[in-house]
Amino acid sequence: MDTFAYAAAAAAAVALAWAVWVAVQRRLGVNPLPPPPAGGWPAAAVEEDEAARGKVLKAVYSARTLPKDFAADVVVVGSGIGGLTVGVLAARSGKRVAVLEQHDQAGGCCHTFYNAEYEFDSGVHYIGAAPGSQMRLLFDLLTEGRVGWAALAEAYDVSVVGGRPHPHRAGWRTYRDDLVAAFPDEAAAIDKYMGMLRAARNAPAVWYVYKTLPKPLAKLLAWSGLLNYTPFLGAAARSCTLSLADALDGLTSNKALQARLAYIFGDYGVPPKDASFAMHALVVDHYMKGAYYPVGGGSEIAYQLCQQITARGGVVLTHAEVAEVVVERNAVTGVRMARDGRVIACKEVVSAAGVHNTYKRLCPQLRGELEAGPLKEVQPSVTMASLFVGLEGSAEELGIASSNYWVLESEDIDGDWARFDALTADDVADPTKTAAWKPPVTFICFPSSRDPVAKKRNPKGTTVEVFTPVKYEWFQGWRTERVHKRGADYEALKRVFADKMWATVLKQFPQFEAKMANFDAGTPLSFEYYLASEAGAVYGLEHTTRRFAADAQAELRPETSVRGLYLTGQDVFSCGIGGAMFGGILAASALLGRNLMLDIGAALVDQKRRAAQAKKTA
Repeated sequence: MDTFAYAAAAAAAVALAWAVWVAVQRRLGVNPLPPPPAGGWPAAAVEEDEAARGKVLKAVYSARTLPKDFAADVVVVGSGIGGLTVGVLAARSGKRVAVLEQHDQAGGCCHTFYNAEYEFDSGVHYIGAAPGSQMRLLFDLLTEGRVGWAALAEAYDVSVVGGRPHPHRAGWRTYRDDLVAAFPDEAAAIDKYMGMLRAARNAPAVWYVYKTLPKPLAKLLAWSGLLNYTPFLGAAARSCTLSLADALDGLTSNKALQARLAYIFGDYGVPPKDASFAMHALVVDHYMKGAYYPVGGGSEIAYQLCQQITARGGVVLTHAEVAEVVVERNAVTGVRMARDGRVIACKEVVSAAGVHNTYKRLCPQLRGELEAGPLKEVQPSVTMASLFVGLEGSAEELGIASSNYWVLESEDIDGDWARFDALTADDVADPTKTAAWKPPVTFICFPSSRDPVAKKRNPKGTTVEVFTPVKYEWFQGWRTERVHKRGADYEALKRVFADKMWATVLKQFPQFEAKMANFDAGTPLSFEYYLASEAGAVYGLEHTTRRFAADAQAELRPETSVRGLYLTGQDVFSCGIGGAMFGGILAASALLGRNLMLDIGAALVDQKRRAAQAKKTA
């Protein structure tokens, strides 16, 4: 029997074992994702009463809101989208849920805030939630269809390289034709790239296998590398450890085309030389049916999810920092609150605080696993400087659409990133060096221009949000200072980066200069303070080829080695609102003993069947 036959037999055995495992899980537990009613869900309506929203999103932890007789089955640490997803599914399964959030508002990156009568999003900018898509279906299933969606402009992204803009429009054929029109001599390379995207977008199925198999079997499968050679998943599995730079170098030597293909790397925060091609393909594919924005802003998602929990006897509380997970005999017995030392008894805890926070702070007995296994080579993701600007005038008056702008310093993305990454804290403290600093990429978006009801929340005009990568170490010296009281030197450095970002915006939109009414900036310390993220990381763990290697994927699963402690969010699946939500689905599957991905698949089939029937009768 030759090597190929052995590999084929082994792959078949693993596939059979996985199929049996999935089938067994499918029959366990109650389905918390029931299909929509026959007539569909009621039309989504935004709650415009801020006091009513505040009662849901800003309920404060106290002895009154969480009395001693509250018998929690599950405590969720953190109210980001991953935590709220688990909370909803657990509550629907009959468990009593307490979601505990350290910030003053629930939602994590879905929360919004006001500054001088302008409302800004903290993390929701655009989502591939096209009608009929799995992503839209999942939002509908979790919120009972109560979140509405507004489409962005046809060109949802505009990449600007060397001052030259290029629109990125949805649709596989349209996306391809736009690239060929800009690079007619590179048609063959572009076609091959599109084929690679289609193959690599199946990577989540690879991750799913490693995360749902029993861990010993998952580690054995990762060690064998068998998934790299399976007919359906082989190309996707190999793309996980293929860097974006290597993929592009194998297609073309045209650096201008490479930059156009790689422009969206800021959505996962890793330059092409280190980025997993699988992650890149997943992000590009995410918007191939169009980009959408939640009507009412990002906090509308959090508001609706919180209501699903509280309507079933659960609580979502803010100012509720958890100091530690209480463990006895390697099993969860509760959580200890930071404010008053109170222990809230429970047998199951789901951490939406990220792997580093969970293993280092909440449950330090797990720290060794972070420092000894494959995860020791996976660091926290990039952090950002942020800028929030309020403009006088409507989007129409200012001449802007709802498109995002990605402004790259040059075609040499990796080179620009290396120059940025080489700057130390001492360099940044030198005014001559900060004056010469150029951001490798700048993201510009206009949230109020894409929300049909935003004018009620932004009566003065239009909002602009800008983000660019920076390094945590540049600002770390002020970490222990109180927020808003970090001193003149900190404010001066923050202003340097804010001014540079604003200068980038004005190059694209010079008409904004005379219309600026509000100007506020943030640093990595802002993300660390408001989101409690490790080193201000905006995407959880970095999305490198090392993170998506098979052995690391087998480790990045919902279950931990402590009984009753689970992980959810970006670190379990991938970055972004959608990635964190699917991290929540995997965590809830483990918690509830039911494979919810199969339930989502069944709901998607049912949705397509209903759509086909409606089309026939129309």
